[in-house]
Amino acid sequence: MKTKYSDIVKIRKQKLTEIELQIVEAQNRKRDIEKEIETLKQELKEIVFPQSGTMATFNIAHREVEFLDRRKKELTGKLEEVSKLIEELEFQYKNSSIEYEKILHLHELEISKEKKRLLKEESKNFDEIANILFINNKESV
Repeated sequence: MKTKYSDIVKIRKQKLTEIELQIVEAQNRKRDIEKEIETLKQELKEIVFPQSGTMATFNIAHREVEFLDRRKKELTGKLEEVSKLIEELEFQYKNSSIEYEKILHLHELEISKEKKRLLKEESKNFDEIANILFINNKESV
């Protein structure tokens, strides 16, 4: 049954769905970043500095460690950003969910009122029909 709140309920539901999708996407990004950080940590553990050789080979290993460490710091920064985004989206979802529930409740109240009105009208119509039949039946006798 359509009420004055039907369109609002639909819009609020769409907004909730959009926020849910954004949360899922952000959580997937977070998971990917965490995996990449773990991979970098493993690579850092596996780097072995040369015990002998030229300074150039030592510098190469050192640069590799610096590069991986910088990359890890960048990813950690992205991880923090994504975590903050997820918190913001969850807050938005909570507020949108409350608003949706309020509007849905109003929508259901309107439906309930309309059903009561229709039942009352139907009862009134049945009473009229019964009176007409009674009067017609009385006249026939």
